[in-house]
Amino acid sequence: MENSLVLVTATAGIAFSLLVVPLLLSDPQGDRRANRFLAIFVSILALKLTQRVLLYSGTLEVYPALTGFGRFMYFALAPLLYFYICALTKESFVLEKRQYWHFLPVLLALVSLLPVYFLGEEAKRELAVNYVETIPGNVDILTILDNAGDYTTVVYIHLALNIALPLHLMLYSALGLNQVRLHGQSIGERFSNIDRIQLRWIRVLCYIVLLLCLASLTWFLLFTLGRAEEMDSLPELVTVMLIYCIGLKSLRQPRVYVDNDGSGSGQGVVTDFAAGGRNRPHQKYQSSGLSEGDSERLWQNLQEYMAREKPYLIPSLTIAQLSEAMDVHAAHLSQVINTHSKSNFFDFVNRYRVEHAKALIRETLQSKTKMLTIALDAGFNSQSTFYAQFKKHCGETPAQYRRLLLDQT
Repeated sequence: MENSLVLVTATAGIAFSLLVVPLLLSDPQGDRRANRFLAIFVSILALKLTQRVLLYSGTLEVYPALTGFGRFMYFALAPLLYFYICALTKESFVLEKRQYWHFLPVLLALVSLLPVYFLGEEAKRELAVNYVETIPGNVDILTILDNAGDYTTVVYIHLALNIALPLHLMLYSALGLNQVRLHGQSIGERFSNIDRIQLRWIRVLCYIVLLLCLASLTWFLLFTLGRAEEMDSLPELVTVMLIYCIGLKSLRQPRVYVDNDGSGSGQGVVTDFAAGGRNRPHQKYQSSGLSEGDSERLWQNLQEYMAREKPYLIPSLTIAQLSEAMDVHAAHLSQVINTHSKSNFFDFVNRYRVEHAKALIRETLQSKTKMLTIALDAGFNSQSTFYAQFKKHCGETPAQYRRLLLDQT
């Protein structure tokens, strides 16, 4: 019964992978460079599930040459996940030759598996049969080693890889979570709408990877104690959950930076300016820092510009666009906003949007215009962000603010 659950779960994961990988590679709205890393990641997960199907279906007994096929590639999972996150969160990310060392564990795993690959067909067949019989037989690791005979080295390789792989993935998942954290800090300094580029789902993805690692380590512990049958399908279940999360979320993830697909085409969530797409620094600020006087004047000019031109009504407004329009250096504009408003660009712009929304609520008090309409007219791109920012800056929700005004009339 347990073998059947492993087979069904693993087969479902493989089938879903065959659907997800082509979609990732052909998604016109996604970040193509990032999606390539993720497509290879999912393909290796499918390969891992395929090995389980071959083992538990008895196929390895018929075709023993497939034993351990591609297993060394499992150690590419961790860097592929990390580089996928980097490709999403770093502008113009390119995998450079100096970063190839991240894939060194793949080579080390291949070398360690050579004794397995060089075994004869009968030896591989015997290993497959003994492995499948070990789990329902509740045989502990000491008994396995005592009876390993000529295959003791192979058993030790199997044990070492089962420990090293989840630890490797856990390390890179932690690095990925840190990269998402840094990304969250960065986008607040550059973008006025961050709903679709916060990458919260990437945190969930990393947590599922960590759950997979814990599931694998738990299964391995039970295996060494001769009780692996109780949770033999757990790693497969979490793996399928991981593939499902990737398929559900990654295909809805737009590019954070337009040029990250390497093609220079298409429309992402964030675009630079309509004229040229490059930030043109003001000569006055290009080679030196801002003096206190310059900072005060720029802050005054910024406030006047915001009041006069109302650029905050543009939902996709970025600090690059604003600095282009004001003909100042984006870094200096960011510095002035941080210094004088005690907030980042995101909060600075949304404070103006909230004030504009308050004015719209007052103007439409009797007509009771829908809050979503007011939110969009004020420059917000979603009602959830509107409510969150309104509550943050006013201490009450838009509906509460409207009721208060109605009570005063």
